[in-house]
Amino acid sequence: MRELIIVARDKVGLLAHISKILACNSINIDSVSVETIGKDAMIHLVASREKEAMKLLEEAGFKVTGSDVILLKIEDHPGELAKVALTLAEAGINIRSVLFMRKENNKGLFAVKVTKPEKAVEILKDYL
Repeated sequence: MRELIIVARDKVGLLAHISKILACNSINIDSVSVETIGKDAMIHLVASREKEAMKLLEEAGFKVTGSDVILLKIEDHPGELAKVALTLAEAGINIRSVLFMRKENNKGLFAVKVTKPEKAVEILKDYL
């Protein structure tokens, strides 16, 4: 799975503009996170058709990068996220970002970006 990262000048209606571009092309936003840093906005999103979404946003003038993420299904109980994070830390894997997507069947779905994705997939196979 790939996460799209858009960096743009922050302005009123930015998210509305981006989400309209995708909606007009029947692309669903599965998850989104927006943060402003000074005068810029950083938008992380997971879209139903990420390649097409990236192309459309670039054509609209946005700077877009893609990044591989691992989709983890973590039990919805206190301490479960800590257990996953500790497992990665003990294996020397740094977590770059975590994006909560939704709850599904008493599990939280998280898009996680790490420094060693192949190794992370191997040690977290029970969460895939």
